[in-house]
Amino acid sequence: MENLLLAECAHRSLVGWPSPGSPPLLVRWAAFATPAVAATLPVPCAIAMGLAGAHEQREGIRSRHKIWTSRVLQRLNGHVDQPMSWLWRDLALLAEERDPVAAAGLRLSVEKQARPTLWGRSLEWLLLLGSQIEGLDVALTVALADKHPTVRRAVSRSCCSPVLPVRLRAAGVRAATENTRPLEQRLLDIVSASVDTRRADFPRPLSAPSSTWLADHGLEDLVRGATRRAVAEFARSVPDLGAAEEEHLTATLLANLVGEFTALPAHTRLAGVTGPHLRVGHRTVTKKEERGNGADIGVVVDVRAPGRLQLRTGDLIQVKK
Repeated sequence: MENLLLAECAHRSLVGWPSPGSPPLLVRWAAFATPAVAATLPVPCAIAMGLAGAHEQREGIRSRHKIWTSRVLQRLNGHVDQPMSWLWRDLALLAEERDPVAAAGLRLSVEKQARPTLWGRSLEWLLLLGSQIEGLDVALTVALADKHPTVRRAVSRSCCSPVLPVRLRAAGVRAATENTRPLEQRLLDIVSASVDTRRADFPRPLSAPSSTWLADHGLEDLVRGATRRAVAEFARSVPDLGAAEEEHLTATLLANLVGEFTALPAHTRLAGVTGPHLRVGHRTVTKKEERGNGADIGVVVDVRAPGRLQLRTGDLIQVKK
């Protein structure tokens, strides 16, 4: 039963409370749990109680899900492992926290509560949450596994999980735990990887040009924003183009990209900032050319920042409907 719950939660947010919408799957399930269920499935029930407690603590009387949280807390109070529910309450708060100062406090609280037995028992669920807590699951698991056999056994167990996201993440954790390098170096690798995935966030961990492929954060933000808008516009038009051939779909996406990039100088003038000088163009290739190069789209980016950067790069893209 626990594996079934894990599998279902792997396809949705474990801790997200959409508004409007239903509460997390685990909370909805636990709202109908009995003391006997809590005794049989102690880990999911303790996690559900932690999620309900976190939501009630964050939202208070404003919560639209009060009926769900109250029901879970009333049904399971006194029937679950309280330290585990407290650990998961803080994990859920951390996963949803956007204030870096508050997140630092929650991270410290989680580290203090991460006792080997608790951590090992709920490791599969922690690995499912991992991407929402910026790799804290990996860092703490590696640190605990270095000294505690119970955590190492939990990692091995998770590597055999029938739930693919859990199994893949566990395999990565095991690779880190079995590495022969000193623990400090392994943890530094984990932290560095976490920082690298957030390199576009503020504050930026590296200064230009190291942290940006265009040697300028403002320019990269413009490029990223234009691309994001073009893709969003294309996504909105796809339902009306569903029966179209892939050439028409490709041409529509390219037209959106050209439109967004062509408009960038006007956007920057309105904002009162200095923008890039852009020249954007595209041409449609013939079927004969496509067969020759094996691609539907050839992208060439030519960047010239006098005295700072000169870059020409490109890629070939094969479009599949």
